[in-house]
Amino acid sequence: MRVPSPRPGAQDADAAQSAAAHQRLRQRRQQTRIGAILDDLRGLIAESREGVERVRQIVPYRKLISHGGEKRPIWAGLDAGIENTLIIVCSEIKYKATVEKDCGPLSPVLCYAQELDQVFTNLLVNAAQAIAGQEGRTLVRIRKEDG
Repeated sequence: MRVPSPRPGAQDADAAQSAAAHQRLRQRRQQTRIGAILDDLRGLIAESREGVERVRQIVPYRKLISHGGEKRPIWAGLDAGIENTLIIVCSEIKYKATVEKDCGPLSPVLCYAQELDQVFTNLLVNAAQAIAGQEGRTLVRIRKEDG
């Protein structure tokens, strides 16, 4: 069987069509600002992932709190309470202040942990609300002194 020979100039016409299609695609990309949209999309996805991670950390802590306070004191680590509190109040503080945490090695203490966590929350939120119009700094320091 014989293969028909290509018609004269067919390759040139195909190349011209391809070049025209590429040019239309470039123009369409510029019109839709696809690069800017993709850059925005990356940022939005990163923010969403950060939000999901924050929710993942907050939910177990909120479940614990929702069961009500302890009937009697328990042994708890204050550093863990501060960590949980910082996760919870992050959105309240992050645009107003940088938070520095200075917690040395601590032994568990006998306390009403949920009530202390609520105190930590109130202190940090109040500190953030007290910062008027400027970025502040909040230092959380826990130390053990003299046993």
